[in-house]
Amino acid sequence: MNGKALAHPKKLRHGQRERLRLLANARITIPDDLGAVGRIPPDDIIDATTAAWSATRIAEGQTKRLGEPIPERRPNHQAGFIWY
Repeated sequence: MNGKALAHPKKLRHGQRERLRLLANARITIPDDLGAVGRIPPDDIIDATTAAWSATRIAEGQTKRLGEPIPERRPNHQAGFIWY
C-alpha cells in the first residue's frame, strides 16, 4: 500500500498506526481498539486485512510488485515478491 518499506515494525504500536493509516487511505477500516476484537494479536488482524486488500487487487488486475527477479533463481518465478 505504501510502495516502500514502512518506518516501524508491525508489532509496535507506531507500526500498527502506520498500517491502519494506509488501510484508512484505501477506505478500509478496522476497530481502533484492536484489543476489543478478541485474542488475535493486532498485527495479525492488520496482516489479514491487508492480505484481503491485496487479493482483491490481484483479482481486479491492479497489482504492482516490489522487488526484482533474481536471474539465477528461476527468472519467471513470481514467489518472493511483495505484491500490492
